Amino acid sequence: MSKIRIIILLLVAAAMGIIYNLFSVNGIDFFPSRAGVLSEQYRTENKQDSGKWSYNPDKIAWHPVRTDQAYYVYEHNLAKFIDPRDEWDFKDMHIKKAINIPLYKFSMIKNIVLSSLKKKDLIIVYCEDNTCDDGKSLCDSLVKYKFKNVFLYKGGLDEWTFADYPVERTNK
Repeated sequence: MSKIRIIILLLVAAAMGIIYNLFSVNGIDFFPSRAGVLSEQYRTENKQDSGKWSYNPDKIAWHPVRTDQAYYVYEHNLAKFIDPRDEWDFKDMHIKKAINIPLYKFSMIKNIVLSSLKKKDLIIVYCEDNTCDDGKSLCDSLVKYKFKNVFLYKGGLDEWTFADYPVERTNK
């Protein structure tokens, strides 16, 4: 076999491997993870604030995110924001560009939801405020289905609107 054929064969094999990896759910991430923006910032800030590491991705299934972190990710279009509230609350007001996945419908529409999100997507779930448990429940469900970069924005819509960040109203 000539050297040119060997080189062509190697290039074709490498290209096929890269293409397969890009579309594989458990593929190797060639590019820095979007979640790294939040997790590295969270580790650094918490170390400075408390003098110890308080972020341990091996011990928790999803991660908390503050308003400034959520806005940074929003502003740079690095995450999918998911609102688990009922449709009518979502239509009344929600974070601009957010997706509505009502928690009470999750079990009925989970196949659609799971096929529309990628396992590596950076996902920020938010609710009305920090007393709403729907956000936590949806985070738990997403982690159960092997989503790796799930964050809960506990301050929710209340803190977002207080900071005067972009919202949409679709129920006029």
